[in-house]
Amino acid sequence: CGVEQSGQVVIGPEAADATYELQRPGALSAPDLAECLKRLQGVEVAPRALRAIADSFGGPGVAPAIRDWLASTLQKDGMADSFAELHPAAEERFTCWDQYKNRRHENVGSRIDFILVDRPLFERCARRGGDLDSRGRAEPDSAAAALAAATLGGLSQPSSFAGGGMPALEEDEYFAQFRPQPATGMLYTPPQLSDHIAVSLLLAGALPAAAAAASAPARDAETLRCQPHRTAKRITDFF
Repeated sequence: CGVEQSGQVVIGPEAADATYELQRPGALSAPDLAECLKRLQGVEVAPRALRAIADSFGGPGVAPAIRDWLASTLQKDGMADSFAELHPAAEERFTCWDQYKNRRHENVGSRIDFILVDRPLFERCARRGGDLDSRGRAEPDSAAAALAAATLGGLSQPSSFAGGGMPALEEDEYFAQFRPQPATGMLYTPPQLSDHIAVSLLLAGALPAAAAAASAPARDAETLRCQPHRTAKRITDFF
């Protein structure tokens, strides 16, 4: 399937010629495969088995149009994906999960929150800082560490599918999001606050005062168009 510039969704063979390609012919996401097996044959695929299938036969789960856009932005605009560059060996680090299905507690999610930095600034000022959050339970770059961080070391509990909403946010769970030292990475906020978590970038080497003064916000039309927050008074102004 694909999407035209007008927003019209295109399904079928014609999607190959759409402005934005969302899913290529013959492709099926791992969650969709599991849903099909469940509905058609009553087969429940365990998360571990689904992960093994994805690792053996799968590819990137991001829509081709989005993947191409990000690659183009990084290359043509000379930008750096700060997390990927400073944590190249990190496994299964996500920033968003489907909370309706408690996916955070299986650490099945997506990394869709980025801090992109122009290459000269990144090389001059970006720092790795401390290790990724692992709750002290595994090697920081491992999948086990990512799962421990996503659940705040077990403090976050899944919601009941029987109803009743999410568990109450306890004080120890709330304060678990704060890290002891600055670092480039992810800040695992409790799931009661959002289905996303925050991302961070540690910068060192402040600009000299003269350079800071010279870098006052530009007022040209193109720059202002990229800074809607300067005119917004409420969060609803963005929607």
